[in-house]
Amino acid sequence: MTLLETFDFDTAESLLGALRPESRRFSGARWVFRGQRNACWGLLPSFCRKEAFDRFPKVRTSVRPIAEEDLRKWGGQWLGTDENERREHALEIYSRLLMQARMLHDFARLADELGQPIFGDLPGSIEGVRRRWDDEGLLPGWRFAPGPVLALAQHHGIPTLLLDWTWSPQVAAWFASEDAEPQYEHIAVWAVDLDSVGTVLRPYFCPRNQMGFLHAQHGLFIHLTQPFNTADSMKAWPAFDAIAEGTRIRKLRLPTSQVPQLRNLLAEDRVSIAHLKPTLDNVWAALRTDW
Repeated sequence: MTLLETFDFDTAESLLGALRPESRRFSGARWVFRGQRNACWGLLPSFCRKEAFDRFPKVRTSVRPIAEEDLRKWGGQWLGTDENERREHALEIYSRLLMQARMLHDFARLADELGQPIFGDLPGSIEGVRRRWDDEGLLPGWRFAPGPVLALAQHHGIPTLLLDWTWSPQVAAWFASEDAEPQYEHIAVWAVDLDSVGTVLRPYFCPRNQMGFLHAQHGLFIHLTQPFNTADSMKAWPAFDAIAEGTRIRKLRLPTSQVPQLRNLLAEDRVSIAHLKPTLDNVWAALRTDW
């Protein structure tokens, strides 16, 4: 089981105080942080959330017949099982892989065509993904290997198996407060000790010179090493915080009513949309609050 500790704070000042180095709450280990606007949400990457793909109905419709054809060809090798009740789950997972492949290919090709920097090799077509699985089918032992193009696409809205983290607890607090909604009682800043991460999870350090926002946000990623092992046994993905056995995880909660004060305090520490997403439009957005 994970070593999860939860801490509640009543004020923005007390939360930020706990996150500062002088509190020593996170000393003696390599802690990384993530902010979420709903403290009830687990740590689940967008690829594992069905609603993330439901935003792209045209792509889903286009890949569904392809996924069905390939699964028929593979016979019983649906996530290592021939149980009929799992077929729909296997079909959904493979459809998501094909959707991601198509979106990643189209995103990278158009960006390159327009002269935007794309680091690493351009991703292949959806046919390349199909050939990759042709010999084995969709099996649990597949190991996920991220790259810079996938990380770039993740930052622009394509669902992936990557989960964003930062070395800065203040940056995580800002993202927890971004788009916070009153119906959520608490926001959360999560912390994970990288030195305690076992074989289920793995960090991915994308070179910061390849992504300007990643540099500004002191960012990195964490991902499941063998995502289909987990998906197969559960018929759905559990959150990272439920499966990372032995991993030290902390969750710091703050009432959503404290978000305006939190944003003000973070701005005083030069943590704002202009600093974390440095574009001229965001400089304007940050200054408007003072004008």
